[in-house]
Amino acid sequence: NTKWLRTPWVGSVTGNYVWNIDTLGSTLKAIADYTYNTKDESNTLISNYSDPSRNAYYRTITPSRTDMYSAQTDYSKALNEKSAWKVGVKYVWTKRSNTIIAENFNGTDWIKNVAGSNDFIYDEKLLMAYTSFEQSFKRTRIKVGLRGEQTYSKGYSLTSDETINRNYFGLFPSLFIDHSLDDKKGNSVHINYSRRVKRPAYNDLNPYRLQVHDYTVLTGNPDLQPQFSHSIQAGVTLWHNLTGDVYAAFTKQLIAQTASTVSGNIIEYKSKNYPGSTE
Repeated sequence: NTKWLRTPWVGSVTGNYVWNIDTLGSTLKAIADYTYNTKDESNTLISNYSDPSRNAYYRTITPSRTDMYSAQTDYSKALNEKSAWKVGVKYVWTKRSNTIIAENFNGTDWIKNVAGSNDFIYDEKLLMAYTSFEQSFKRTRIKVGLRGEQTYSKGYSLTSDETINRNYFGLFPSLFIDHSLDDKKGNSVHINYSRRVKRPAYNDLNPYRLQVHDYTVLTGNPDLQPQFSHSIQAGVTLWHNLTGDVYAAFTKQLIAQTASTVSGNIIEYKSKNYPGSTE
């Protein structure tokens, strides 16, 4: 018997300012945002077997809180009716705390399982700068962009006194081309390319061991690295609303959850990095 209770709370506040600089559409935007997320969660498990010696009564309490602060400035310059240039910077600071309290019931009281408990703090700072240029040539529209990201992250387990540091920089280009074959009929072709990053989830980096029930365990992996993907997509649009596309993606350091059997026939789920994948 499992009783899983979860109470989430989410709140945010945003301030923004837009300055319309000229009649061509040039603008200056400034955005500041604060978002928080808290979650009170508990999972109580009661196991009864034909062999009473295997009976168990335990629970895990997993509260968490995330605070995210961000500031962003974007400048868009309309050069003429057919071309525009954009540039921007963004800063994001994320703080997250995860706690796992494992307890066993001895018949009268809840007793903390120290080995199964963990307290983890994660801090991440992202610095981003990006630019793009868009130009139309008769029936063809081209947009090219480049984004640079610097990541500073630190995870600390108060329980094991283990620290995880991740500092890395990445460049992420993008290209979008759309060519109209027939404006009246709505026929066109397009091709897109982009490089992207997917960072490990905060929970996955936590060096914890969460007992879901007697035969399932979730385990964190502090050694996870971010994954990077190149994707390209090409397609055709006919009569305005009929679209066909082909898509390919090449990913390095793929993040995927893996299930493996450990002692006692327990299935352990853990996210790992793999050399790569192709779609």
